[in-house]
Amino acid sequence: MTMTHLDDVFSGLSSVRMGPEPNPGVCRYCGSPAPAIPLTRGRWLPTDECRACNEVRIAAWDAQNRRERVESLWAISGLPPEAKNVSTEILDAQRYRDRQGRAWDLVASWPPPSPDAWRAPWFFGPIGTGKTALAYCLARRVMEEFEQPVFFVGVAELLRRQRASFGNKAEDQDLLERAVGAGFLVLDDLGGQAMTPWVLDSLFGLIDARLKAQKTTLITSNYGPDALGKILEIKERPELSQTANALADRVLALTIPCRLQGESIRLEQAIERAKAC
Repeated sequence: MTMTHLDDVFSGLSSVRMGPEPNPGVCRYCGSPAPAIPLTRGRWLPTDECRACNEVRIAAWDAQNRRERVESLWAISGLPPEAKNVSTEILDAQRYRDRQGRAWDLVASWPPPSPDAWRAPWFFGPIGTGKTALAYCLARRVMEEFEQPVFFVGVAELLRRQRASFGNKAEDQDLLERAVGAGFLVLDDLGGQAMTPWVLDSLFGLIDARLKAQKTTLITSNYGPDALGKILEIKERPELSQTANALADRVLALTIPCRLQGESIRLEQAIERAKAC
């Protein structure tokens, strides 16, 4: 506590009145009566702020603190700036709802009911149907409504930076460890990276650890349960096929699969822009 705060406390204590309730003061904000604050029996603290103005000021203070907490969560989330422009209102447009269906409903009604409350969606489907946009939207809800931290990372970027850390880049050395321990992890574009034994082993270790700890993990991928295992296989190493399929099976156990369908929204938007020219 600073000296200024101590002065305020002692100043308030010195103005305490004994006996019956004193006459109200005048609110310095709106001029309304400002009744004294009861402390203990027979003790009153006169004030120059009415209850309504006090509630407004406290609400504004709480809102400012909340904004600062949310901004601090954004700063460490790894989400790109474009994620701030995505919301359930934007995704409610018909072009999104036609493709996303249950996936959109899951984002809007998050979290899912027990016993799946710790599971996040696995958004899969054709390119351009809004999988990453849905991931942005749910990540926003988790941070802004529930004030919980999120860690967003593309799978290819995670592996690239982890591989680079072998050269002692201090800022990247604990990236995979952070992904393992994050309370809410978003893994973007699983299956979109070239597979090697090291990549397969790293992904298996990450997914297996999060499944065992029941850590909430949102995944986006172009591939669903019927195709992911094959995509993760390494043709030159057929003996690792079992590991690839075990990884896909763990992804299925870790998530709530949600299929998106239809043509690319980006293609639709590009055609509209071309017609407008």
